[in-house]
Amino acid sequence: MQQIHEANRTAELTPFDQDVMRLASVSHNAWRSGRRLPDGSYNPRPKSTKDEAWTVAHDGLTVVDIANTDFPDLPADWQEESKASARVALREAYQVALYGVEDNLGDSFMHYQQRVDDAGNVIHIEWLGRNHATATKQQRRAFARLSADEQQKDADIYVGAVEFVNKRLQDDTLVVPDDILLEWLSADRDYLRKTYPDGKWLRVGRMEYMGDGRVSIGLSAKTDGLELDGIYPLAEVARLMRGLR
Repeated sequence: MQQIHEANRTAELTPFDQDVMRLASVSHNAWRSGRRLPDGSYNPRPKSTKDEAWTVAHDGLTVVDIANTDFPDLPADWQEESKASARVALREAYQVALYGVEDNLGDSFMHYQQRVDDAGNVIHIEWLGRNHATATKQQRRAFARLSADEQQKDADIYVGAVEFVNKRLQDDTLVVPDDILLEWLSADRDYLRKTYPDGKWLRVGRMEYMGDGRVSIGLSAKTDGLELDGIYPLAEVARLMRGLR
């Protein structure tokens, strides 16, 4: 019944958000595995919640045992941190999948130690941005100076993201959300404008999101004989712009 309940819930989400929920659930299970008791339950970890909808659905309860609650059934405020880290990890893996050299998009490429370390560093930086006030002195260190155990926690999240992304690549179901594509595209546009400020060899003009996976753009690159002026698929323009960097 729990599996059916979770399947129905994730079916309502976008593919990316489905992956976020699934990866966050994997991370939650990995965390509580160290608290497993001989009877199969977990050493309790009661926490207060401010999720009013959850409280109403649970007869007024304001405390949840996060260790003995499956991730989809946690209150929203006790899901958010795992979901936040999952989003960062999946964005890293989705980015490799979108921009990586096609012949190297296999599992081995995405698992290169350098890729894992780079992604782990990003995950740690983002985590620290959210939790700096409560982080310990050791946790505030740069990723390269964290303990091996702390580094592995971040690396494991990315490796989990890679597994989801590789499955989507195999099934041809990988869809990068428009808002993420636009963020990457805007960063590349700004980089190119700074690199070629006079517009002599490369000019990036207007860029306007048109909705439904499309973008209106004006762009010319003399060295590549490239001229764009119209409305194009967002993902194609994002790949093209990254290739010009």
